[in-house]
Amino acid sequence: MPFEKEKWQQRSSQYDPGKKIVVPFLKSEGVRTVDKLILTHGDADHIGGAVALLEEIRVKQLIIPRVSDRSVLEEDIIQLARKKGTDIYVAGLGTGWTTAGGEFMILNPSVTVGERNDQSIVLLAAIGGKKWLFTGDLGIEGENSMARKIKDIDIDVLKIGHHGSKYSSSEFFLERTNADFAVISVGENNRYGHPGEEVIKRLEERGMQIFRTDEDGAIIYRFKDNSGTFTTHLP
Repeated sequence: MPFEKEKWQQRSSQYDPGKKIVVPFLKSEGVRTVDKLILTHGDADHIGGAVALLEEIRVKQLIIPRVSDRSVLEEDIIQLARKKGTDIYVAGLGTGWTTAGGEFMILNPSVTVGERNDQSIVLLAAIGGKKWLFTGDLGIEGENSMARKIKDIDIDVLKIGHHGSKYSSSEFFLERTNADFAVISVGENNRYGHPGEEVIKRLEERGMQIFRTDEDGAIIYRFKDNSGTFTTHLP
């Protein structure tokens, strides 16, 4: 007797990067438990693979942004996490945690209302001898606002905001963060034209080493103690 599927089950019939890429990769590396799964914000291109991960891998804690308005998909994932017994942690400016492998501090969101991209979780991390900044879908306005509020934001590795959109990574923000490496998570031949030529030019003019998933595939940083190396792996 057929039963009507829940919304998150219906979505799984479409192409699912969590099911097709993330879960198989983690299992191939022997990973059966994830300590923390971070949903930067409610857009499907950032959290669409979370359902498969929660179904196939034990997730100890789900981290979500401290916002007042959530997408339907975000609510579905939170509901599934609760069913799985996953702890839910609501993150905002000033929250963070420390592990044996590094230190992690949330720099955004600082308010609970606003444009969804600019309410992305922004994570400052110290891992493997480098300082990292993961910016979600933050645009220029959100980047500059955050950079003005945070006194010490000098880093080594910058995950470029909004897939390298021309509306992210301003000169002011790049000057404040002063990173040596840029990582761009972007689909090949995407319809938005990401990353923007203007952004790539700004990164190159600063002498940053650029890694981008559309050209380099998987971007891996393997480290021991305070030393590590970047490698890339095409599918």
